Order: sequence, then structure tokens, then C-alpha cells
Amino acid sequence: MVDLRRPLKTIGVVSSVALTLVAVAESSAQSIATISGRLICANALNRERSAWGQNREFSEYVAEATRRGLTVDACRQLLADAPSEFEGVWLYANTSNNLCKPSDWGQHDNDGLIRIAARKIQEWESECDVLDAAITAAEHQSSTAKVNLSCSGEGMTWVSTEIWHTQYVGARKALTRTQIEATNYRDDTGKSVENPTTSPISVRLYVRCN
Repeated sequence: MVDLRRPLKTIGVVSSVALTLVAVAESSAQSIATISGRLICANALNRERSAWGQNREFSEYVAEATRRGLTVDACRQLLADAPSEFEGVWLYANTSNNLCKPSDWGQHDNDGLIRIAARKIQEWESECDVLDAAITAAEHQSSTAKVNLSCSGEGMTWVSTEIWHTQYVGARKALTRTQIEATNYRDDTGKSVENPTTSPISVRLYVRCN
């Protein structure tokens, strides 16, 4: 008599593996469908942001961008603005007084205030245009973005790259700005000048004005 139990058992194992792979694929598709358009675009475009990336590792992001009707130009435009979660009026955090409200910006009496809009960040004696910004990590109550800025102030212009990170500290939203590079310093005449700071790296902590 031929024993059919072993083949049947093998078929059962193969079927189980196949079902598991399908479930993983469906789970992956569902998870990527919930990612923000900015993060989809940041992963779908190539390094120069001139076309879709060719890296197979990120092909699912290209497919998802296409499914959403996003073009290369649309993605580039989407990444040009600062992420909305960073917009607003913020106060440089210190140990004495961190109380503020958005309308304080118009009073111009606190040099610790900054205002972030979609394409510009304004400070007491300087302002920067957002060249591009890309979300690098996003969770339920925190976001991290790499932001490239073109800045001017105090008789100089320069270009900087910063990492912005938001998270809640208790009930207050906090913003950490880490400048990781500052280059191309020029004076009002356009002449190249030395970096006035001893280090291009700086870290500043702010709290949102509510």
C-alpha cells in the first residue's frame, strides 16, 4: 500500500508557507498605504530628486507614489515645503520663563521667538528660505526631518543643513534644531567670508507657543 501521508503533509507545509508570505505582503501593502505623501516621495525620488529612484529596495515607494497619482514634479513640490507639523511660533527653551502665545511674535519684544512657515523660518535678526525638507522618520507624536536652508542676517548670507525633531514633553510640543552643516558664507557684497562660528554643529531647543 502506498503511504500518501508524507506528500500530503509536505503539501500542507508548502501551503502554510505560501499563505504566510501572502499575509506578509498584504501587511506590507497596508502599512505603506498609511504613510504620508512626504515620506513616500522622500523614498521614491532619487538622490538628486530629478526622477524616480532605481533602487529596488525603494521600488514599493515608487509604486505607491504612482498609485496615488503623484508625479516626480509633484513630489519635488511636496518636499520643498517645511512639514506642517513644524509650522508655528516657537520659543527658545530656558529655565526661567517658557510661557508664550502665537500672537507674541507680532510684538517683537522677545529675541527667543522664531516663526516657521511652509517656506520660511524667521528669527530675531535673521531669516531662512526652505530649499527643501524631507521627513526621515515619523511616529504617532514625533517627527524628524532633514531641512536645507538658505539664510541671511547680520550682513551675511549662508546655506545650512539642519535636522528638525519634534516630540511632546508632557503636554507641550518641543522642537530640537540641530545644525549639522553651514557653508558658503558671504558678506553683503557677495564676497566669500570665513564661517564666523567655531563649529558648524549647534543644537537648539524650543517649545511651541500655544
